[in-house]
Amino acid sequence: MDQERLTAEMAFRLSRFFIGRYTNPAALTTVLFFLIILPLTGTVLVQLTGLTFDTFSDLWSNQVVQLEGATRLACMVFLCFVLTLYVANRSKPVYLVDFSCYEPEDERKMSVDSFLKMTEGNGAITKDTVQFQERISNRAGLGD
Repeated sequence: MDQERLTAEMAFRLSRFFIGRYTNPAALTTVLFFLIILPLTGTVLVQLTGLTFDTFSDLWSNQVVQLEGATRLACMVFLCFVLTLYVANRSKPVYLVDFSCYEPEDERKMSVDSFLKMTEGNGAITKDTVQFQERISNRAGLGD
């Protein structure tokens, strides 16, 4: 109990485990998006628009197909860009938590000193436990 220190006073060494364990989960989402979802979306768009390898070879020889293919390609790039912007800028869920506590009437309230005297007067609690409760009561920031 005498060797107790505040967490802010402790000198933690950063290890590879610590850095690896506390990474940003958004980085994993971004990697998954660019490695899986984006190519999958591109494949689905190619299938829906009916583009084939023959169409890509005709892009260089036929002017009409070139315009149509360029339009398709521009639309696919635009859709991927808009989808990326949507995923990057969508709002994250916000959870509101109500931290309301019961506040007793004035005749039921007890000061910290009277609580500590009552704790010391109880014979079932050890001296170490009383010291611990005293430290917690003083650090809690609760007034009398």
